Amino acid sequence: TGVTTTRRRSILAASLIYIVGMAVVCQALHLFDKKIIVHLYISTAAPLLIHVLASSLRLSGSLARWVTTAGNTTYSSYLLHFPLQMGLMLWAASTGWRIPREEPAFFIAYLGVSLALGVVAYRAFEMPMQNRLRRMARVRAQAVRDVVAAP
Repeated sequence: TGVTTTRRRSILAASLIYIVGMAVVCQALHLFDKKIIVHLYISTAAPLLIHVLASSLRLSGSLARWVTTAGNTTYSSYLLHFPLQMGLMLWAASTGWRIPREEPAFFIAYLGVSLALGVVAYRAFEMPMQNRLRRMARVRAQAVRDVVAAP
């Protein structure tokens, strides 16, 4: 664990140096006045900052399970949000209902439904398929080991 801890600390230090260093350089050169630099800085610094914060964070049991579930379902939510949006738009067009796009409550409800569908899709489809593929891979790997080990 000594090497792992040392390596982790090195990555964290390098990340923090980058985040702070880039901010100082951009500020000194007045680059934050240009919108593209702000986006570039955010798109590179944000993942590093998340990494730095997450690598030193230890969560309790129930909170860790909640965060793990949220992380596992993001892809399913991503895949399902567009068909949900299209279905909603088609339904609204056929019924004449005006979608309240500017209403925060509508956005929160839409986001909630997307995330809930993502959880259902992950638990009902994605996780069972991942488990099945892992079992198939273990069986195949064992078969290869058996063939290689045969005299």
